Amino acid sequence: MKPIQLLPAALNRYLPLLSTALVCSLVPHSQAQSDGIANDYWGPAITGSALASPAQSNTSFPYGVASGDPHSDSVVLWTKFAPAGNSTASQEVTWQISTSRTDFSAPVASGTVEATTENNFTVKLVAPGLQAGTEYFYRFITDGGAAVSTVGRTKTLPTGSVDSVRLALFSCSNITADPFYAYDKVARKGDFDALVHVGDYIYEYGPGGYAAAESLAGSVGFEPNGELLTLEDYRARYAQYHRQNSLQSARASAPLIAIWDDHETANDSYKDGAQNHTEDTEGSWNDRVTAALEAYYEWMPIREPASGNRKEAYRSFDFGDLVSLHMLETRLTGRDKQISLAPASDDVQTRIGQILADPTLTAYYATTYGLTAPATPADITAFGAALATPVVNELVYTNVVEMYSGNRTLLGATQLGWLQSELATSNATYQVLGQQTLMGNMVMPAELLLELAGGDVNPDTIAKYLTPIAKMAAGVPFDALESAEQAAYTNANALPYNEDAWDGYGKDRETILQTALAHGKKLFVFSGDTHNAWSNQLKTMSPTSAGLAPKAQWRASSLPLPACPPRALKNTSPARKTSSANCSSDTARA
Repeated sequence: MKPIQLLPAALNRYLPLLSTALVCSLVPHSQAQSDGIANDYWGPAITGSALASPAQSNTSFPYGVASGDPHSDSVVLWTKFAPAGNSTASQEVTWQISTSRTDFSAPVASGTVEATTENNFTVKLVAPGLQAGTEYFYRFITDGGAAVSTVGRTKTLPTGSVDSVRLALFSCSNITADPFYAYDKVARKGDFDALVHVGDYIYEYGPGGYAAAESLAGSVGFEPNGELLTLEDYRARYAQYHRQNSLQSARASAPLIAIWDDHETANDSYKDGAQNHTEDTEGSWNDRVTAALEAYYEWMPIREPASGNRKEAYRSFDFGDLVSLHMLETRLTGRDKQISLAPASDDVQTRIGQILADPTLTAYYATTYGLTAPATPADITAFGAALATPVVNELVYTNVVEMYSGNRTLLGATQLGWLQSELATSNATYQVLGQQTLMGNMVMPAELLLELAGGDVNPDTIAKYLTPIAKMAAGVPFDALESAEQAAYTNANALPYNEDAWDGYGKDRETILQTALAHGKKLFVFSGDTHNAWSNQLKTMSPTSAGLAPKAQWRASSLPLPACPPRALKNTSPARKTSSANCSSDTARA
């Protein structure tokens, strides 16, 4: 999705934007306490033969090499052959694996594969028969040894007891927005067990499609020069990205474990469409998805799903007894269409019409909201206009309830059941979800949301709510805040603002969190999508699991709402009584 600009421009420049990487070292708790984390993790660059930069003079393999989806006994190897001229003839390519970066005289595994026009001359294979937890190096050869690719580094998954796992996390890599510094840094470090990309590996826009992220468009351009719709379009954009030295170096440095988000197809995609897709002018959504996934599987070193359905790319990776990494597919398999927090104008008018047509409802709304009930037909127009605000609030409240507790799915029943089984049966210390959107509850004061929607944000409004948050973040107790600050914090009427994230699919989120709690699992979630850096404590919406700390709970008497509803909406009609959420300062924090 495109990020919402939440802060003034003067503050936004301090936030990391695009092509970000998070270094994650997972170690047993006691070891983490004793070892700590180095202040300057990146350290000096690895130079010389330890980091082989892509061979730009190598015209046969101009897009570098990559590995991915490691198992304990195998790994996917990838490259792309460039035929001379416009040749369409198939080309035999030899692959080799060695335990030495420089000596391939006695490879531990090797074979040949055909590069053909059908797969755009990409070469992808599963190299079997490898040893667990072992670092390997690989290369490709063609033309009788006359053309040799750059050498890549890979590593198989360990088994048994594991002391630490080092991962690099990527998301939202937009070639027209930022240089790929994150890829370069990770390649220079060069000692990762795996690289994890949680989506938005490419962006589908053409010129002007995402104007806020085109600062480099003048130098890198768009290939093709328009939005991606066809297979050839998607192939061309992947080719443009993979001519970047930094991306080639990162892919050659460690095995890649990747899953798409929305921009690999189109913005805010779901199983039946996308915000950035119009069938009348852009053709079939299914055809676009098929083309996008064909290009993705051609260019990415990942395995084909066992089911044969390319959308079902969810899968797990076990790093011995320390980490089970579960990669989720949250776009194309089961996701329902995003619900909008703001009601459509037609829905508002329909509800007003229902109220005006029912004398009981008319009397109720007049009494509840202090309105003058219409006495003559001439009064109906004014009364209808007066109903606009309470009806909008009512529908917003209804949408919040639907987002948090409605029968909506992000994963689909099959994938959700698979994940529950994986969590239940894994013996690893940490259960890590590699997925696309924010799982933590993200809310914003209703007043600020309204100003954002109107395009005119008052700095005083930001300061009003930011001041108590900043003070508490600095260690000031809530009781020590000024009374006005306490009131602003307590009465913020915080609402979820990212319907595309897990806040829009609360039932699936709650199922996952309660499953992890029920089995006593330590759950850690990787997310991307928002172009900002977040850290959230994941909280359940219902305190139904034994042993759950009180401050880690969302409390509600009957409706699982993690924020107080607008005060005027505690009762919405005589026939629809709801219980207000039991809100506290803990539930207002994300």
